[in-house]
Amino acid sequence: MRSVMKASSAEPLGGAAPPRWPFWDDLRRQDWARSALHGVNAAVVGLLLAALYNPVWTAGITSAGDFALAIAGFLLLFMWQTPPWLVVVLCAIGGGLIAAL
Repeated sequence: MRSVMKASSAEPLGGAAPPRWPFWDDLRRQDWARSALHGVNAAVVGLLLAALYNPVWTAGITSAGDFALAIAGFLLLFMWQTPPWLVVVLCAIGGGLIAAL
């Protein structure tokens, strides 16, 4: 366990890169392992989308204004690469304005 902790803390502290693990290198080259990880990745993405839809979307997006604000936040983040902290501030202001109207 110490070697894992040491390896994971070496890079952020400016040390050498963590050691290579032959088992994981061998496993990474196997087609069946790569296919299994692609399947696990797809399942995780599906679970995250389901978790986003059910509590967040159904309870948070209740009007056209909420939808427009969500789309604007998405566009600010992904199309114009606005800093996330600024998107949060702008969406909070927009949500306040929507609630006031």
